[in-house]
Amino acid sequence: MRRGGEEPPRLVRKLRSGPSLGVANTLEPIPLPERSLAPAAPTEQVDLFADRYVQQQAEARKHLGIMSAVTILSGVAIMTLMTLLPQEATNWDSGDDKWTNFKDAWTSPPEWDKDDWPVNYLVHPWMGAIFYLLARDLGAEPLASFAYSTGLSFSWEYLVESWSEQPSAQDLLTTSPIGSLLGEGFYRLRTGPLHDDTDGFTWKKAAGWILDPVDLTYTLTGMKPEPPPLRASPSGSTESGAAPSP
Repeated sequence: MRRGGEEPPRLVRKLRSGPSLGVANTLEPIPLPERSLAPAAPTEQVDLFADRYVQQQAEARKHLGIMSAVTILSGVAIMTLMTLLPQEATNWDSGDDKWTNFKDAWTSPPEWDKDDWPVNYLVHPWMGAIFYLLARDLGAEPLASFAYSTGLSFSWEYLVESWSEQPSAQDLLTTSPIGSLLGEGFYRLRTGPLHDDTDGFTWKKAAGWILDPVDLTYTLTGMKPEPPPLRASPSGSTESGAAPSP
């Protein structure tokens, strides 16, 4: 390598044999090619995975929209069935006017309901975890998944259940806040100690799906997102790209 203005050394030599024995071998210098030490012009790096990320994000948003619609419609169906249950099971007054209840939900603060504690502190947090995993399993970050879970919880209280009763303070406090913590725990267990890439059924997969049934739903319906592709890092190694957020 040339340093400063010095002439590059001509140290590489070729051995040439004499025509016969007794004639000394001679060394003929071979000139090294001239190399410029000027820095190479920067070349624009094209992210080959950008289009794939955009496609994955679009697919994730579409799948999340489908699951949101299914969740809301399922809630409406459940509420319809609950109106057929005895008043002792729902704590609803069958004589209340539905439209009046709906308006009161938006003009009065939530009330402390009289549901049994397993409903408020077991069922609702589990529902919040399912809401959270609907977004998390599609690649959303924890904060975005929490916001999505909160949105579904408020939709349930103020758009579905409000026709029959006032929004519940316990449900709003336990469904998304506690449910999101549970959902993130379930997600990390499934993708960590219970992660299994082998084909076919395994007990680790089954345990992961019990904790995270949303992932099983996405797997069976073909909505499960592909793992992010490997991209080249500046050092030349490969690293996994970030998962797309819906």
